[in-house]
Amino acid sequence: MNPILTVILPSLNVYPYIDKCINSLISQSVFSELEVLLIDAGSTDGTLERLYAYEKEYSNMHVIISEKKSYGYQVNLGISMAKGSYIAILETDDFVMDNMYETLYKIAKDNNLDYVKSDFYRFSTMLNGYELLKPDNTFLHNEKIYDHVIDPTFIDDVYKCDYLIWRGIYKTSFLKENGIMLRETPGAAFQDIGFVEKVISCADRAMYIKDTLYCYRTDRPTASMNSGKAIIFSKDEFENLFDEWKDRLPHVKGVYLYMFQSFVGNIIFLLKGKRIFDEDVYPSYKWLKDKIDEAVSKGVITKDDVFPWVWEGYERICNNAEGLADELAQSERPRMELVEACKEHGNKRAIIFGAGNYGRECLVYLDSNGIKVDSFIDNNAGTINEFAGIPVVKPEDISDLDDTTFIVANKNHYEMMKKQLSEKGVKDANILIWSR
Repeated sequence: MNPILTVILPSLNVYPYIDKCINSLISQSVFSELEVLLIDAGSTDGTLERLYAYEKEYSNMHVIISEKKSYGYQVNLGISMAKGSYIAILETDDFVMDNMYETLYKIAKDNNLDYVKSDFYRFSTMLNGYELLKPDNTFLHNEKIYDHVIDPTFIDDVYKCDYLIWRGIYKTSFLKENGIMLRETPGAAFQDIGFVEKVISCADRAMYIKDTLYCYRTDRPTASMNSGKAIIFSKDEFENLFDEWKDRLPHVKGVYLYMFQSFVGNIIFLLKGKRIFDEDVYPSYKWLKDKIDEAVSKGVITKDDVFPWVWEGYERICNNAEGLADELAQSERPRMELVEACKEHGNKRAIIFGAGNYGRECLVYLDSNGIKVDSFIDNNAGTINEFAGIPVVKPEDISDLDDTTFIVANKNHYEMMKKQLSEKGVKDANILIWSR
């Protein structure tokens, strides 16, 4: 009896994450009905040894050695070998909820779908070991798309909002009959762009569900999303899509919409460090911008077609990219100065005053920059007891004031809160202000 689903796990040097990833797969309610292809591209950090250990223990797990260090090649290899009626891709620094594949497979089978996708969490592991999950709602601005069968090919919001390969499952015969594969360029960056656009363009029956079932890691230093060369990889994917699939894209506007949104997001990220002006990056920036400018001038894309923040970003890039870069760098400077001030305080513990949204944002930023927060203090402690495994206590419960750095995080009342600390005996030198 063939497996209901083939799960493809492409790996390369993911030792710190591989056990959590595979254990989330083993915990699946339909694990015994899955085929699991562990496709490694030559790991040297102990990952491969862990894969062989799992293969030895579970008869439905198979280790395959990839000849190329290419995410696209690894996934394509898995697709070519898959015996399941549907295929899933699980990235090996991520994990999935226990019911993900049973839920998606039942929906796909009952509705004869080409693909079905869930919502997902973005997560990072904090310095205290706590995994901070933030839900990502794909169609927050158009929830009518959820939970019923659609033909996605001519729905603009699908192109704008769905650009991720790993949060769904795909009918194996659908992929093979339409020749839908990933590009096999070296590395593992943005090779899913073309795949997703091809899937949307070819599918007749699809569904998106509101259930949040996949957990996507955002704090891996070598992850493609953290790469300063994202704009280069994106340009290559879109250029290839227009060159090799131009006659098979029934809704070219949709592809332009995603390219537009991807371009603005990547450029704003790169402008913070003025990297779009680097010699190796600028040609890709120029190619994408010229394509988008042409689409706008011809009326393929209008202001009403994109999210307001995307259009605003595009206009600001067009009007004065260097000025925007300076502004973004300036806005980031107070945060970095706060991090440096915390580090200069040495071994003093860090406490955030304010456990609301401002304080939580401050926590995530400090933590991601190596500053471990001991606790929150909040005048409403009791209604909030903890966040991300960090306790929330009342200001009067804090002692050892001289050995503490206080970071005040409140948009409207920071002056009053700073005064409260001063009246408690905290020295001004030990009080810092968080600025968004």
